[in-house]
Amino acid sequence: MVLSRLRAVVLAVTVMPLLGAGCTPALEEPDRFCQPGFDVERDLFRARCAQSGCHGAGPSPAGGLDLASPDVAARLVQVPSAACGGLRIDPEQPAASLLLDKISGEPACGFRMPLGAPPLAPGEVQCVREWVHETIGAGVGSVDAGPGAPDANPGAPDANPGAPDGTPAPDAMPRAPDATPPGPDAMPPAPDAMPPAPDAMPPAPDAAQPGTGILIVEVYYDHPGTDTGYEWIKLYNDSAAAVDLSGYSLGYGGGDYTYGGISLAGVLGAHQCAVIGGPLGDADNGAPSYFSPVDLDPDVQNSGATADGIALFDRPANEVDATTVPIDTVVYGGANTSGLVDAGGAVSPVDVDDGPDGSSLRRAGATWVIATPPTPHACP
Repeated sequence: MVLSRLRAVVLAVTVMPLLGAGCTPALEEPDRFCQPGFDVERDLFRARCAQSGCHGAGPSPAGGLDLASPDVAARLVQVPSAACGGLRIDPEQPAASLLLDKISGEPACGFRMPLGAPPLAPGEVQCVREWVHETIGAGVGSVDAGPGAPDANPGAPDANPGAPDGTPAPDAMPRAPDATPPGPDAMPPAPDAMPPAPDAMPPAPDAAQPGTGILIVEVYYDHPGTDTGYEWIKLYNDSAAAVDLSGYSLGYGGGDYTYGGISLAGVLGAHQCAVIGGPLGDADNGAPSYFSPVDLDPDVQNSGATADGIALFDRPANEVDATTVPIDTVVYGGANTSGLVDAGGAVSPVDVDDGPDGSSLRRAGATWVIATPPTPHACP
């Protein structure tokens, strides 16, 4: 795969413990925002974003995005986001790239990244902007990057008055996405460097299948010590419109889904998550920010040799009985000898084993996995 050369960048600031190096304008080369030696993939993506339960190289990274393995650009450039729409890196409109939106202020969709950690400093955000432009072969100065950005692109055409005959030197070849570079080295990524169009891409492994409405995407039911007050269920709105949850309910149990139940309330935005339960939080259950802080009483069953299940219904809890067919389920633990049904009304296969205490069960595409630690802040 042909990709533009990635310039290494370095900081001329003191390294901050636990947060990795910052990235601010340096004095060695004032015409560049980032300096040689600091690498965005290594020192920002892997150090700040690839921790356990986030965008690491495991089988189910958050949002289906692995920022730890080699060839990060291949998983970003012209790749659609499974949760928010748009492109992770848009080679035609770099400033509209979801990657930049997610690390800059309040994103239009979902949560600011890194989730649950201090935000990137303005200089670090600018380093990522430069990396994005270099990765797609665009001039850094074409992004509205704030003060100092125009000088960060010494290779722009207006910076090369010494080529009156119209034959720019290699360093002066324009790299803006809408330009037509005269040489192959300065062209945007070759077609084989661009992933297929969105309709040719399967959903990311950890993303819910598109167009299915409200889904159960993660459950935490077995807390170290007492479960009461620490259990939660995470829902995801996989549609393009907000959904009023007042017509929905959750049920759970072993013999059927009526052992425990709760009617839902509130409006869940498009491509947003809601954590139902609690109301307590600690390091073991991921310290959720609860959409609906309510004790799941009785406690969700911990399963064992016989499977238990959790179901989502498109009606209030007082209208659900043992014959009501749910719209989504997760069945976990041992054998489903009670005949818990799936969303089609058929006896459900067991989706996932019973997890140890302190872990959650998390949806990973069409399957479920045991997640340690739980990830209440990741969406989906």
